[in-house]
Amino acid sequence: MILITGATDGIGKETAFQLVKKGYNILIHGRNNERLEQIRNQLKEIRNDTKIETVCADFCSLKEVNSMANKIKSNYQEINILINNAGVYEKRLKYSKDEYEMTYAVNFLAHYSLSLQILPVLLNNKQARIINLSSLTHSWAKIDWDNINAEKSYDATNAYSLSKLFNLQFSNELHRRLIDKEICINAVHPGVIDTKLLRAGWGGGARIEYGAETSIYLATKTWDKNDSGKYWDDKRAVKCSVDAQNKELAQKLFTLAELQTGVEWPL
Repeated sequence: MILITGATDGIGKETAFQLVKKGYNILIHGRNNERLEQIRNQLKEIRNDTKIETVCADFCSLKEVNSMANKIKSNYQEINILINNAGVYEKRLKYSKDEYEMTYAVNFLAHYSLSLQILPVLLNNKQARIINLSSLTHSWAKIDWDNINAEKSYDATNAYSLSKLFNLQFSNELHRRLIDKEICINAVHPGVIDTKLLRAGWGGGARIEYGAETSIYLATKTWDKNDSGKYWDDKRAVKCSVDAQNKELAQKLFTLAELQTGVEWPL
């Protein structure tokens, strides 16, 4: 079973539709139960011989992320693939329910918390995979550890780019920590895609179908441990930035995220 976060809109929704067409069982996440049920019904119309389940949580609340993780551990032990897709772009400074800068909270902290909490579930199943949505904008990010929470200033583009750099650092650090486990962990640049998020920040882009292609490729291709620990664009492994590969920065990020979420390394 494949869990897709942020699956009621944009790339996440398209990813869910394409995977259902291919016959995969999926668990779709969103923050609105009514919207989730609408998407689930649409997916059932495409193919009713697959298992399509829903789980609701607002990623601006770590309490709701924790509840989601507990529900998954109780009810969905068969999950072996996690696609960390959910994301926001905030033009103006906003804070999460836990008082963290919203882009950082939703795009990175929530996925850190969820991934680590359900990691034992993934590892209990064959051919486990984690796919983290990053972006080419990760290379634009400027890290100021004293301004992670917009303590000094807020720049929407840097906040978004930074969250995508953190997702890539997180992905690479997970790979290093789990090198001896049966799991593949990768990060993806989905492309410059015409989504609501892109229009909020920059304008239009390519067709939504294209934005889902690389995530679907990594979720469905023949499992190969040699694929793990890479950054993918257009279904090819490509180079990421120097900061994204920096082990010390990734370890510092893990330490900070553990402190902020209260979620420790589970193994």
